[in-house]
Amino acid sequence: LAAVRASERAHDDALSGLASQIKTRHANAVAVFNPLGRSRTDVVIIRALNLAGGNIAAVDDASGKSVPCQWLDADRLCFVAPDVPALGYRTFHLVASGASGANSSVASGIGRPASGLRSENKFYRLKLDPATGAIISLVDVELGRELASTNGPHSFNQYIYQWFGEPNGGASWSRPPANAKISVERGPVASVTSVRAEADGVNWLEQTITVYNDIKRIDFELRMDKKPSGRSLADYNANNMRGKESVFVALPFDIPDFKAVYQAAGGGVAEPVRDQFKGTATAFYSVQHFADISNDKFGVTVSPIDCALVEFDHPRSDALSRARPGGEKYFEKRMEYPKRSSLFLYLLGNMFTTNIRVDQRGEHVFRWALRSHAGDWRTGEADRFGEAVNQPLIARFVNPRGGRMPEGARSFASVDAGNVSIGTIKLAEWNGDG
Repeated sequence: LAAVRASERAHDDALSGLASQIKTRHANAVAVFNPLGRSRTDVVIIRALNLAGGNIAAVDDASGKSVPCQWLDADRLCFVAPDVPALGYRTFHLVASGASGANSSVASGIGRPASGLRSENKFYRLKLDPATGAIISLVDVELGRELASTNGPHSFNQYIYQWFGEPNGGASWSRPPANAKISVERGPVASVTSVRAEADGVNWLEQTITVYNDIKRIDFELRMDKKPSGRSLADYNANNMRGKESVFVALPFDIPDFKAVYQAAGGGVAEPVRDQFKGTATAFYSVQHFADISNDKFGVTVSPIDCALVEFDHPRSDALSRARPGGEKYFEKRMEYPKRSSLFLYLLGNMFTTNIRVDQRGEHVFRWALRSHAGDWRTGEADRFGEAVNQPLIARFVNPRGGRMPEGARSFASVDAGNVSIGTIKLAEWNGDG
């Protein structure tokens, strides 16, 4: 944690220093930075406590055009920043707007009729189960494709909890969440669905699903207050199974004749099982920026932000605690390609014996995003989507002052080849002179 905090401080100090060099004429000026080596139009979020509660628009300093803003909560404001230059910035200033920037509730309820609650725009049509809050239909409007499978044991976006109550095993799988309270709010930037439900293993479970009006992307944020699992230090020392637990989210897609790929650490793209040596683990995979399930007609890219372990086909905890030493032999090493086009996010678990807390109680937040596309993962640019999700646009307020860099738009560097990315820019090692 100390290393993370130090890294975050260095990052914030560098951005603040850069923002302080921008010259601006306006109050409530905002610089939107793009960390990628290509220009992009994307959503940006900024904390704006000094403006909270008002109807706001963001005016592009370069073009003079305004774009609508939307409050996500009491102090977070979002808008879509157009054409932010590669590895550069675009400046805006926030002004009072006549058009409402607040959300207007379009549907809410508890225990609604079986038809469920809907959210729809030009990209997606979303339908929720009114009892559980899970997604029972997700249609890509452009492609005319149903993306969510309804033929398996799990609903789309379903919370799953596995718990072992006995020293020798005896796993129990959770029931689906119940008594969901759902609201759908529509704003000028996005429709936001909020779900609060009762579920096994948690004191409370909340989720927001954000579907953007002008960007083909759906963001998910799952928050929970995890109950104690009942596992004790004595159980840990005895190396038994009591109190072991795992938390998953199910994403069963309806994609026939599919191929599954994921981006491994370091950036390489691989297929599960087919690109593995015999004897390597096959239960879960560590993902850098994306996993994709697609055929030659269409597919879906999932980009995890806080949940880098994924599983294909079905959920399994793959516990490593039945024997020590030599427990690694119990890892799943089944060289069978996934039969179902299903992806599972492995959010929490204390199934392992090293570097894992005995009990994972307390509040947790997990985020991921998805986007459907035509063609396979290359045609759908799954790698670029995953990179953009994990390196979002960054906004900073700029104090009115005379800096050395102009307001408007500026790029410090860019690349013109799709297979090249800029990872780091720094002074040369030898005295900083090259």
